[in-house]
Amino acid sequence: MNESNSLSQSYNRNSGSIRTGFLRQHSALLIRLCSLLDAVVIFGTLYLTLYLFEINWETEHIVIGLAAALVFEITASFFNLYRSFRVIQFRFELIKIFLYWSLSVILLVSVLFFLKTPAALDTIAGLSWYLAAFLVISIVHFTARLITRYARAFGYDVRTAAFVGANDIAVNMMRIYETHAWMGMKNIGVFDDRHAEELERMAVKKPELAGNIDKLFELARDGSVDIIYICLPLAAEKRIKTYIDLFSDTTASIYYCPSFSNFDIIQSRWDEVFGQPVISIVESPFVDHQRYVKRLEDIILVLAAAPLLLPLMLVIGVLVKLSSKGPVFFKQNRYGINGESFKMWKFRSMYIEDCEQVYSQATKNDPRITKLGAYLRKTSLDEIPQFLNVLIGNMSVVGPRPHPDIVNEDLRKQIHRYMVRHKIKPGITGLAQVNGLRGETQSLDVMAQRIEQDLQYIRNWSLMLDVKILFKTIFNLGGKNVY
Repeated sequence: MNESNSLSQSYNRNSGSIRTGFLRQHSALLIRLCSLLDAVVIFGTLYLTLYLFEINWETEHIVIGLAAALVFEITASFFNLYRSFRVIQFRFELIKIFLYWSLSVILLVSVLFFLKTPAALDTIAGLSWYLAAFLVISIVHFTARLITRYARAFGYDVRTAAFVGANDIAVNMMRIYETHAWMGMKNIGVFDDRHAEELERMAVKKPELAGNIDKLFELARDGSVDIIYICLPLAAEKRIKTYIDLFSDTTASIYYCPSFSNFDIIQSRWDEVFGQPVISIVESPFVDHQRYVKRLEDIILVLAAAPLLLPLMLVIGVLVKLSSKGPVFFKQNRYGINGESFKMWKFRSMYIEDCEQVYSQATKNDPRITKLGAYLRKTSLDEIPQFLNVLIGNMSVVGPRPHPDIVNEDLRKQIHRYMVRHKIKPGITGLAQVNGLRGETQSLDVMAQRIEQDLQYIRNWSLMLDVKILFKTIFNLGGKNVY
């Protein structure tokens, strides 16, 4: 017990300022202050833009500024932009700011258009305001993070964490907090009650343990522990309940970290059905607001590419028509989201009589392919009409490449979890394609590698990942297996 008391006193000495610090006690207020500053920035940058462009400040400008600030506040709050800085990295927050501010401006412009309100800003002034507001909001959020980071470096706004269960989960959690100092978490250590003969099988050996459960309870009861992570397997249900009951007699927050490593989880998340907690094992990343983010991304990309693609489509269409007899476009049934069939568009690259034959994969020096078609396929220009599929909504710019129906029915029987790739919309380009797995697949093993890349995309989707795939696609058009 003396050892426990000394350990408790040590942690209390190190964290005394933490418990009484302004940042810690008023974290919710600071987050709301950041929200208010965003509104001030939106209104202030509008005023500054009008001043720089020598536009008179009118009542309608006040209404626009207040409306834009209000819409952004509602949008950002709805999509949880204003959360603790411990939870999300700045680059992801920056993407969210850009998306929510863009969505707010689009909504505002749409309302003004439908109300047939005369333009209060010209295009250049409006665009300048949009960019200036985004830049200053980003600076405000970065500054807030910088302040909290320096505060944590001096021992303020830091939370202490302890881990129950000497296993890989606890070790991984500790490693995360140690390598991400910006989260403001301090590890106390791992605590375990198992017998000496079991220690050899532990991820954390006995000398590395901070103590047993009784010692952790004393620390928590004395207020030296902020968060307790119970890192025990699902099979230890009785022990988990016992520990939850024990630590509920303290002021520490309690979290359970289950291990689902054997389940090969794809987009896991917690939910509830009328109070019954459930967890998804296989799910699409595009649920709730994320599907709107993905759809907005697709629309922006299509509109941005339209000035280049429309003239190019016209030229290619004429060349296809002149090069061989038959229609300009080739349409084929492909599996889309949730396995629903849709017609995918391409520029016709084969002779018309070969297009009508039963599907077989194109190979090197395939006699069915026209000379122009060979060039279009090699450069991926035959895929351009799929931007129409994206606009319609049955495809996305980035996602797993869709396969013909007959191929899907065959491969779903041979490749484990093949149909999971259809939890999201198929794409014009994807992770597998930029990693060298596009074109002809000469064996089932190669196809399995492609499917694994598709599943990796679903597991790890983010806007940043989409951006990386798009850049790789642009710089890696063509390929050695593309015929």
